[in-house]
Amino acid sequence: NNSSIHTGSIIGHESQIGNSVFIAHGCNVSGLVHIEDGVFIGAGVTVVPRIKIGKWSFIGAGSVVTKNIPAYSFIFGNPGKYIKTIAKKYDSGNIL
Repeated sequence: NNSSIHTGSIIGHESQIGNSVFIAHGCNVSGLVHIEDGVFIGAGVTVVPRIKIGKWSFIGAGSVVTKNIPAYSFIFGNPGKYIKTIAKKYDSGNIL
């Protein structure tokens, strides 16, 4: 529900996408990836197979995700590195 997958993005086999997820242009999400609720994935991100991305995480444009991402994390780079924890302000998913 309420998720958005933009032009040129590829979602691999048996991947799961939660509610209110945003996947920008040109992303490559490999197979068996689990993306939890509220995740933002910037343009051109690559996610390798069998990765779990925790709820309300933010992955910066052009990043390559090679490890599981804890909830509320800000990740950036190649390979993706933990930068900081995001405030848990919208934990219930109710952003309005």
